[in-house]
Amino acid sequence: MLLGRKTIALKSGKEEVELNVVSDINHSYSKELPKKATGNDPKKKSEKTDQAGDIERVITLQATISSTTDILALTSMSPKEKLNQLVTWQNKGSTIAMLGYGTGGFLSKILEMLPESFQYRPAPLDEKFLGTAFDEISNLQIKDITFQETMETGKDFVVNLTLVPQVKVPEVPTVPGAKKVNTQGKTPAKPEKKPDPPVTTNPVRKSILKSFGG
Repeated sequence: MLLGRKTIALKSGKEEVELNVVSDINHSYSKELPKKATGNDPKKKSEKTDQAGDIERVITLQATISSTTDILALTSMSPKEKLNQLVTWQNKGSTIAMLGYGTGGFLSKILEMLPESFQYRPAPLDEKFLGTAFDEISNLQIKDITFQETMETGKDFVVNLTLVPQVKVPEVPTVPGAKKVNTQGKTPAKPEKKPDPPVTTNPVRKSILKSFGG
């Protein structure tokens, strides 16, 4: 562990699933390009073109998962338990991180403690770039899981995973102090009927009627 991990793993919280042998990993960046007006027609040139959408980023990998034993923690994880953990993360929509080769090593942690003047600073990367199999890629979700059981692998599984960046849904602003009322299964209350106002007699008319003995 001096130079970091020798295998790729997926992690969420304190739970970690080691992908014992990763045979294939693919990165896909797809973007729909905007349509541009063509020709010499000035009217077409003045028309607004369609805006390009966001980049769709997908990581697909194929790995063989087998039993893993952690001697220091005195724990072990079978292939079936690993597969169950992956499905649980997918079902809950958990945020996971992909721990690439060489991450988490003691040497990298020591280098991070050095003054900035001694640290190597690579060129800044585009914010849409997720990284490679040698990086720690966070804020991912499991989209698809397929696995195979074959005679060659025995109790191990060949797993195909599709990982995508987590989509953050913006929160709807609420009015401070407002309370939500649960009306599910309840009949809306009818508005309370106010009593009719008392009938009042015009004072002038009342005096005239009194003079006639009314």
